Amino acid sequence: MWGAYGFLYPDTAIIIVNMVGLTVQLSYICIYIHFTQNKLRPVQQAIAGVAFLVALYIYMSQFVPTRASALKQVGLVASIVTIFMYVAPVCDMVHCIRAKSAKTISASLSVATLIASSLWLSYGILRHDTFISLPNIPGVLSSISRLLILWRFSGREEDEDDFYIPSSSTSSSSHSSSSSSSIPSIV
Repeated sequence: MWGAYGFLYPDTAIIIVNMVGLTVQLSYICIYIHFTQNKLRPVQQAIAGVAFLVALYIYMSQFVPTRASALKQVGLVASIVTIFMYVAPVCDMVHCIRAKSAKTISASLSVATLIASSLWLSYGILRHDTFISLPNIPGVLSSISRLLILWRFSGREEDEDDFYIPSSSTSSSSHSSSSSSSIPSIV
């Protein structure tokens, strides 16, 4: 959708970035479908996405009278989809706060999202384009929130205990009372 917005604007930066993104995403989808056991669901989702884009194109080309109107409508739809994309991880963040664990948060994805949404927010502000700047505000805020949760709850003992595997040679009698190690014994 953002590629279509770039073509309607016209804005070379938006077009190039989104064509590269489209190529990477299509490659990812093809690789995923190739290696997944259940191919039906991802194929159905891909078809639904393409059908949505085709329907949007038909609507824009047949029923929208001017290029300016099409630009506003595509910008609105793309902005709404982008906001939903950025707000979707909120449920996971609530779970992390309740569980006091950051195990499900990807630091690299959070940093990358923060960088990308900050750059697009800045670009939208420079271009005075609310369709670009506005949907990236939730991206910046949700990325910062995920990084704060990661900072607050990562490295906790509860997270590390899940990966503890006792060796078969360790027995409860081998630990002396003067030992500073407090490895829990599993009975």
